[in-house]
Amino acid sequence: MFNLAQDDPMVMHMALALSFGDMDLRRPASSPESSQRPAYHYSSALRLLADAVGREEECKDFDSLLTTLWLMVLYEQQFGHSQSQGCSNHLKGAASLLQHRMKKFLQFPAPDHDVDTPTCALTRKSGLDARPMLSLYSARMLVWISGSDAAAASTGGGGHFNRTLMSLLSEAETNDSDTNLNDPFGPPPLSPLQSYMRMHRYSNSLYRVAWGHTYPQAELLDDLQNRNIYNLLTVCNLLRFMVAELATIPDISSDMFQQQAASVSAAIRNANYTYAELLEVSRELCTETDHSQRLVANIRYIVPTFYAIQLEFLRITQPTSPLGQGSRQRFLLAEIIRLAFQLRSHWGDDGLRKIAWPLFLAGLETDDLLHREWILERFQKMGEMGEHLKRAFLFLKDAISLQQNTGRRVDIRDMMKGYPMFVLN
Repeated sequence: MFNLAQDDPMVMHMALALSFGDMDLRRPASSPESSQRPAYHYSSALRLLADAVGREEECKDFDSLLTTLWLMVLYEQQFGHSQSQGCSNHLKGAASLLQHRMKKFLQFPAPDHDVDTPTCALTRKSGLDARPMLSLYSARMLVWISGSDAAAASTGGGGHFNRTLMSLLSEAETNDSDTNLNDPFGPPPLSPLQSYMRMHRYSNSLYRVAWGHTYPQAELLDDLQNRNIYNLLTVCNLLRFMVAELATIPDISSDMFQQQAASVSAAIRNANYTYAELLEVSRELCTETDHSQRLVANIRYIVPTFYAIQLEFLRITQPTSPLGQGSRQRFLLAEIIRLAFQLRSHWGDDGLRKIAWPLFLAGLETDDLLHREWILERFQKMGEMGEHLKRAFLFLKDAISLQQNTGRRVDIRDMMKGYPMFVLN
């Protein structure tokens, strides 16, 4: 990403906007000059992005465009104005770029294509190719933007990008299947989740291919050790989006809701089975387990995200069940809280930002007063680290109070209509 920034002012402006914004947030007292720097670089990047997208000639290098859009989503998430729809607008923009400019590039290399050559890491280094193809970097950026879109969809501000991506991946898969209709030995058609994971796996070799023979052996082995946990994170992107889409169906007794709920339930069960060993290991981790190991740190923030998806699914499909009473709910809540304690013991409240959404849902679902107060205290502290977290704290405090007064779960997306927008990872 920083290599791109060295060559592309648009990406550099966004890197500086985020850096200056974070520095300003950590200052005890910011000056008018320092507070204007992030906005200056952000607006400069916006102008360059508009120019790049508005050109009539066909664009074939999406690395910088996707990077800029992803950084803009992060910027709006952390520093955006309370009444701004910037995060949602950028996700819609990414969906439009995908639909109108990138459609034919959502193809994967032929089986005999050598993806280990450095030419595939970045589009600008690929040279001429007989077949339009995503760079490894662009594929990885699509996965990251998908994760941001799924997070925004959880509070009603996203979903546009993932709907477009899944539609185009399914269309590309249908075209591939039609091409191989007469080949009885060809691969079977892929489900939407399998197509999505295929794109993620295609991007797995990005760092190794980009570095070539200079890639450190320790990093190579570390990548291999963490591959499965990152696969789970990628599955979480799509599952979180699927649950958010389910929540938009108003009548839970309708055939549409029941069919979609069955599909989501099957996908969650499949993920529980596929990653059973990782989940077992996470249950064995104790606070003293060395957090400096990347796998341990990743488990402590990715597994709570997976459990939060299941918690929200149960919240949506069983809206009248008592808070925190079902055996599955109790297990999910206990694991989220336990891993949050461990994460905080190593990284402090700042580290809890990585699991803000699991904690947010746990605060809404738990019937344990001590856990609820602890979560509210953590959100109040995290609120000092970004406007979106401050908005989430105020919403959570009011939502918990309303649930206590009415004895019923609040509808997050319906209640959000009266509150400033926030997005939690």
